[in-house]
Amino acid sequence: MRLLFRRIGPTIAPMPLTTTAPGHPVVVFDGHCVFCRRSTDRLQWLLRDDAIEYVSFRDPGVLDRFPGVTEDACDQAMQLVHADGRVFAGAEAATRAVVRRPWFFLAWLYYVPPIRWIADAVYKQIAIRRFGISGRSSNCNDDVCEIPGR
Repeated sequence: MRLLFRRIGPTIAPMPLTTTAPGHPVVVFDGHCVFCRRSTDRLQWLLRDDAIEYVSFRDPGVLDRFPGVTEDACDQAMQLVHADGRVFAGAEAATRAVVRRPWFFLAWLYYVPPIRWIADAVYKQIAIRRFGISGRSSNCNDDVCEIPGR
């Protein structure tokens, strides 16, 4: 797969994946992960934004709605599908969700390179250990809730 890049100041960052535009923001998370469900509930409570839809990628038909968003990508990180179809993952997905509210202007600090690198690294380590942090839901079996390549 060929990655497209865009220039951001002096650095170059990969262009976000695009998929079918849902017309409203959609947070795609792991509904079998207790930590992920709790984090998504906190995000939903914090934002109080009825325009954002929250769906588990493990629910039937969810990934069919967003071609190009893979199960593997969802296993690795939360995905935010913007209304226009742009897809962001992990810490950037969370940042883009919260900057929708003007009082979260400090979230823009995520885009300062050292902060971004640290946030992405921390997010990745939490994602790797998420089932050990809060456990698995009763919907999990050993095959469903394993993170590939870990």
